[in-house]
Amino acid sequence: MADKPRRKISHQSELDLLNLSLLNMMSFLNLKKQPKDRYKIYLLESNKISERCDLIAKTVEESEAYSYQFNVKIVGVPEIAEKESAQQTANLCIKLFTALGAEDVSLNDIGTAHQVPS
Repeated sequence: MADKPRRKISHQSELDLLNLSLLNMMSFLNLKKQPKDRYKIYLLESNKISERCDLIAKTVEESEAYSYQFNVKIVGVPEIAEKESAQQTANLCIKLFTALGAEDVSLNDIGTAHQVPS
């Protein structure tokens, strides 16, 4: 049997949905259960939610690790101007890469360039 394709949901939407489910469940339980029973159910459900949050956190970490895979960090580069634009920084990177021997480097090869204050 083929796996069903997973639909993509933003992490915030997923957390909002889990929170709403928990609130609905708590409202229902307040009407139906004794305090001791409610505590046990809250504990079980909070463990489920905690596991789901851990899974979401792991997914976010993995996607961030992948997104930084192709980043280049260059330290010790002086600023060109007080408020240097991304364009100016990208042009500086191209000059630096060319000076290092990289051939045919263009602005199309740079997704984002920015200075980080030291």
